[in-house]
Amino acid sequence: PLSDFGYLAPVVLRRQGWLAASAAQALADFDHPGLDRTLQWDVRHASDVVAAFGPSIPDADGRADIDGAMARAQRMIDVLAPGLRVAVCHDDVTDVNVVATLNAAGQPWPDALIDFGDLLRTWLAADVAVAGVSLIGHDPDDALSVIANVLRGYHSVLPLTEDEIAALWPLVVARAASNVASSEHQARLEPDDEYVQGSVEDDWLIWRA
Repeated sequence: PLSDFGYLAPVVLRRQGWLAASAAQALADFDHPGLDRTLQWDVRHASDVVAAFGPSIPDADGRADIDGAMARAQRMIDVLAPGLRVAVCHDDVTDVNVVATLNAAGQPWPDALIDFGDLLRTWLAADVAVAGVSLIGHDPDDALSVIANVLRGYHSVLPLTEDEIAALWPLVVARAASNVASSEHQARLEPDDEYVQGSVEDDWLIWRA
């Protein structure tokens, strides 16, 4: 999995975006009643997730930061939402769900996807945000560049509109906020689970970037 690697070069980040868009392109003609569902991991519902699970965040300042940023992001998303296209997306092209092999330059090269459990109909722009957020942890000192490179890769396959590009950063904030709230909630339920506790640390690292 791509999560086994540390720093990821810009070309690898662009490949991640390319992979996410290629999956959406391949799924364009797929249809199933189960695609239209309410899912915790759908960024369209991030504000509700933060409202529901935010109380699990033990640090009051951290919770206030999450709540405030989520509210600001949601206001921007609400303005742009009418212009955001909906399509069938994998919606979980994260570093743990991307299989990578080493290319000729010795870089991890994303070439396959696993875990289609979050497959649904959602915003294409949200698909880009999900693909990018998990990679911020590989270069937390330059989060904006990480997202920009994932966007470039996605855009090379499925060009986004101006509204979708404008919505991308608010959606990144929304995804990162809902991840923190969700992982803190799960950590409260499973305090002895090392994987869950590690997820909390990872999600806060991404948020603070």
